[in-house]
Amino acid sequence: MSELYLRFYRMKQHLPKPIFFIIALGMAACLATYWWLDTGDFDTGLGVFFSVLLACLPLPWLLSRPLALWRAAQQARPHGIELADRSVLTELADAEILVVSRRGTITSGHPCLAETTPEGTSRASLLSMAAAAERQATHPIGRAIVQFADKHQLKQPQPMMANELPGQGVESMIQRITVRVGRPEWLQREGIRLDAAHLTRIDQLSARGRQPILVTYDSYLRGTLVFDDDISRDTIAAIHQLQDQGLAIYILTADNQRLANATQKKTQADKAIGELTPAAKAQEVQNLRLAGQTVAVLVNEEKDALMLERADAPLRNLTLPQVATLLPLSRKASHIIRQNHKFAIVATILMLLPASGFLHVFGGPFLSPLIAVIILVVTTLLIFINALRT
Repeated sequence: MSELYLRFYRMKQHLPKPIFFIIALGMAACLATYWWLDTGDFDTGLGVFFSVLLACLPLPWLLSRPLALWRAAQQARPHGIELADRSVLTELADAEILVVSRRGTITSGHPCLAETTPEGTSRASLLSMAAAAERQATHPIGRAIVQFADKHQLKQPQPMMANELPGQGVESMIQRITVRVGRPEWLQREGIRLDAAHLTRIDQLSARGRQPILVTYDSYLRGTLVFDDDISRDTIAAIHQLQDQGLAIYILTADNQRLANATQKKTQADKAIGELTPAAKAQEVQNLRLAGQTVAVLVNEEKDALMLERADAPLRNLTLPQVATLLPLSRKASHIIRQNHKFAIVATILMLLPASGFLHVFGGPFLSPLIAVIILVVTTLLIFINALRT
């Protein structure tokens, strides 16, 4: 899509639909008045009014987009794709970058506890305290800890208070002990000291694509919980398919940069940025748009909703394989819409030449309102048939 057409198309989307009919009525009234006064024949002016009105009616133009998008949405439905807003297809078709979150989009979103390394306490006690702190947490890792403790029937003390910090971890008061469960970077900022051996192990785990979560009591490290969150072959294949279609894949995550790099290496995504808060992720999306890029965003976690608000094409509750299926459908629909728009413009111009009396100036006929109705119906029918090719 040319840049000029894209700008005009987006401007048109913000115009209220009645304005097209007002413009059509205005043109018809002006031209009808001119020919009535010029010829002195009221019937001629009335014929010009109806012919110009029919020629300027934007019915074919207005139908071309919803018909093509409806057809594309119908073709996507057998793949389990349900779109709340079909208009996102037109923006997805023009997208140059697809921004995704790591958890729940690249990964399965269901982390499992793979290793437990207690320090100065028992494994059962460590997991019990961590589960008690995470009892009210909404993060997938917090839920995984609670589910593991419940499954193994570990007795959990009642927390006096708990505070969840999105993207960082949980701080809770349990038996007069401040228990923190969260990312190493956050705990270091909270004053928890990690020696060289701990930092090396955290780096090694992150480089292998595993998520280390630390558990502290007051100011002391009491253990490390290691989580795996699988990346399916279908997801990796979908990323390659999207890249083959000219879409760059950017991963934005709250995880540390080493884990982000490991994910990028495994998926061969174009770029990965770690250690981002939800607000920082949204700002990265905004920066891409300010740089002139058309950005689609795919996230499946509520905390990343701000990213969707900043996107040209917000995608939610979809998998990467589904987006890989949706992209060619959206591009075909966009191509059909452009074809229909051009056809509608040509038909309108060809109708306006005789309807407005332009040809009459050179000895040609006026356009009969009956012929104008027939042309309008035929044009609309052809656009409808073309839209079904999506």
